[in-house]
Amino acid sequence: MQSRFTVDIVYTTSINELVKTLYAKHDYDIGYAGFNVLDESPFVRMYSSFYSESTSNVLGYKNPEMDALLEQLQTAPTDEDQRKVLENIQTLVNETVPMAVVGAGKYFIPWSRDAHGITPSADGIMLFGNAWLNSDGAP
Repeated sequence: MQSRFTVDIVYTTSINELVKTLYAKHDYDIGYAGFNVLDESPFVRMYSSFYSESTSNVLGYKNPEMDALLEQLQTAPTDEDQRKVLENIQTLVNETVPMAVVGAGKYFIPWSRDAHGITPSADGIMLFGNAWLNSDGAP
C-alpha cells in the first residue's frame, strides 16, 4: 500500500524572514542548518542549542530532563564524569530526536612553517597574542 502526503512549500521573501521563521517562531516542519559540538568544550554549544531557556536555542527544543543533564555536564568535575553525562545526553537525544545528524566535520586551519606561537581556540579562532615568525625555516 502506498502512502501519500501533501507538501506545502512556503517561500520566504528575504533572509530576515527565513531566520525569523526558523529560529524565532520555530514555524517549520523541516529545516536544515549546522550545529557543531566541539570536543574541547561540549557544554558551551550544547547549552546554547538545547537548554530550554537559552536565547540561542534555535531548535526550539525544550526538555526539563535535558536541562538537568546540561547542568550536570557544566559541573562535572572530571573528563570521565563528563563522558558519563554526555552518554546520558546522547541517550535522551536518541529518544526525543530533536534533530537528525547528517554528517560530521573537522577544522583544518593551515599556516606557514615559519609561523609559531599561534594558539587555536576551542571555537576555531586563531589567537595570535604569542605569534612570531622565523624566516630561516628552523622551528
